[in-house]
Amino acid sequence: MNINLYEILNLLSVDEYQTSKELAEKIGISEKTFRNRVEELNLFLEDYGAVIRAKRRYGYILDIYNETLFLSIERGKSVENIPSSNEERQKLLLKLLLETNDYYKIDEIAEKFYISRNTISSNLKRVEEILNVYQLKLERRPNYGVRVIGKEFSKRTCLVNNLFEFYENKLLAENLMAMLVQGNIRHKVSMSEVAMENFVKTIIVSSQRIQTGFTIDEISGYKNISEATRIIMENYCDIIESIFQIKLLEIEKHFFTIHFSALLSSDSYSKYGPNFIISSKVDELVFKMLTRVFEAFAINFRNNLELRMSLNQHMVPMDIRLRYHIPIGNPLKEKIKKEYPFQYTIAATACTVLSETYDYEISDDEIAFIAIIFALATEMRGHKIHKKNIILVCVSGKSSAQLFKYKYLQAFGEYINNIFECNINELDDFNFTANDIDYIFTTVPLSKKYPIPIYEINLFIDMNEILTYRQFFESSGRDKVLSYYSTNLFIPNLEAITREEVIAKMCCHISSYGILPVGFESAVLKREELGQTDFGNYIAVPHPYKLMSEETFVAVAILNKPILWKNNEVQVVFLISVGTQEDPNLEDFYDKTSKVFFDNNAIQKLISERRFETLIEILE
Repeated sequence: MNINLYEILNLLSVDEYQTSKELAEKIGISEKTFRNRVEELNLFLEDYGAVIRAKRRYGYILDIYNETLFLSIERGKSVENIPSSNEERQKLLLKLLLETNDYYKIDEIAEKFYISRNTISSNLKRVEEILNVYQLKLERRPNYGVRVIGKEFSKRTCLVNNLFEFYENKLLAENLMAMLVQGNIRHKVSMSEVAMENFVKTIIVSSQRIQTGFTIDEISGYKNISEATRIIMENYCDIIESIFQIKLLEIEKHFFTIHFSALLSSDSYSKYGPNFIISSKVDELVFKMLTRVFEAFAINFRNNLELRMSLNQHMVPMDIRLRYHIPIGNPLKEKIKKEYPFQYTIAATACTVLSETYDYEISDDEIAFIAIIFALATEMRGHKIHKKNIILVCVSGKSSAQLFKYKYLQAFGEYINNIFECNINELDDFNFTANDIDYIFTTVPLSKKYPIPIYEINLFIDMNEILTYRQFFESSGRDKVLSYYSTNLFIPNLEAITREEVIAKMCCHISSYGILPVGFESAVLKREELGQTDFGNYIAVPHPYKLMSEETFVAVAILNKPILWKNNEVQVVFLISVGTQEDPNLEDFYDKTSKVFFDNNAIQKLISERRFETLIEILE
């Protein structure tokens, strides 16, 4: 039996009928060709105790009347080695291509998997999508075939996240995990269990790759890794060499060190000194993130020193992950979305700055980590603030130190208890414990290690750019929140097939009431380019990338049918425009509205009933 006939046999069911159209589409052939092949397959099956029965309007079903004969069919390979589903085929195809640097001809792959060229081509498209996530390319060359091109660093990351089941060794993983737990305690560093599992997977996959001759070709930016982390990884690399009986090249040690550093907890300190130093570059990035939030939501977090420092600390290992495209899982992601929808929305907007900076789409997992930091900040608004004690190290004299001190107190006074001034030499004798010091602010790089976070301010953002304090008054006035919604801007049945069409039609509807700012639609589309606004649960929340209208308004549209927005299917669209006028009720508006976004029952009720009264009901 040839490949074409086996492919049809593999699709037929003994339990239910399938139409010729359905079956033909699955293997990419015409219905006429399919029917011809069924006739040919039926002739073959006569000798093997089976027949394909056809029923008008129902399709085809496989009837096996002699199972012993049927199971004797020679299929060219043992059945257990032949992938039976697209997902299995895609995984094996990805594995096949990543395990060689050579070309594979399509016909060779088709014969190996016992399927047609059309099916392989279809599977290759999905494989190509997976490869693109890891900056890997599928190269097609006439008469040669296909192969994967890209860095070994990226190939290993792809294998860890998609194909670890082929490398998994439970006993080895348990031993490595125990080694890591004990080692981290000994070295006095912290790492989440999820991060440790990820690092163990990286060790297993990478060591097996090294054993089969696949080594790291190049790594840039290694000098940015702290000395403390390098010392720890020297010890771990010795253990890896012993377990796997391999000799690690220096560049391979760098590879493991980068992964380890990327997965450490942001507040991790070792007995060898701090693993992370917050640079002015990181702070500038955080300031841009908070500015993006202010521009989109009119909520000013930029003068919240505690929030900025938390984001700065989190950004140091995250910077490594984004630079090297190292993903990290967040097991609480869905719970965070549900419990803190407003903060998740803020974090998603803040992360558009990171997408622009690193030219890399930020994952939901990373956004959820940022959301927790914003959640803490919003929960603490109105609560008593724990004021910080800071040491200011300045080498340009007492006057400069006094100027810095004055400006910090002016900008962050409500967050600061004391600022102590000293020079580099005085720092060694300073009593950190007695003075309960939280941070070191320094205008010059410090060569020695200290037991608290070091914050470089030699390129610190000009204090003239820090806006004067403005705290939003919190209000729970239900009528005020609901006043942002209007029956005029509620569209119960919108016909559209693309997100661009949805946005255009909604803007046209808003314009008919004379409240659409000039350039609003373009500003919304620009925000769409910066990052996703669809967060699952059939909702999308498009909005302009900056404040444009004088007053806040919301247009709500329910689509006749779900459409693919960017990453998710969407049927309910909240088009939000935050006003430039100061509004103490905004946070309550965000809180109430965002809770609806991740409430599946509420959204399904709105889709089903399509009434403005239902919208108000679920908001209440």
